[in-house]
Amino acid sequence: MQQTAVKITGSFKPDGDDLLASYSCWERRLSRNEIVDTTRFDWCDESFEKIIRNALLLGTGLKEIGKTAEDTAVHIAVTAEESNLQRAAKRLGVTDRALQQRRASRQTH
Repeated sequence: MQQTAVKITGSFKPDGDDLLASYSCWERRLSRNEIVDTTRFDWCDESFEKIIRNALLLGTGLKEIGKTAEDTAVHIAVTAEESNLQRAAKRLGVTDRALQQRRASRQTH
């Protein structure tokens, strides 16, 4: 995940305020299955826009931004669900078969 952060933002700032820097905290909350109060949490906020803006300034195209976002979401969900693909798939709103195919595809490339 640090590589993803470096690719999008140009640096990895574990102590910074960026959204990517807070992923480890977010993963800990997800892994404990805490309920996030969605009435007070907007995931698509200014920090999200800042990351996308940085990616665009670095010349990253829409396709790569989308793929990186998908890969990051899958990584977070699988980690939070302790590698249980069925639970991770449910969290992501996809089938566990889709995650299996994604994993198989990554292993062959």
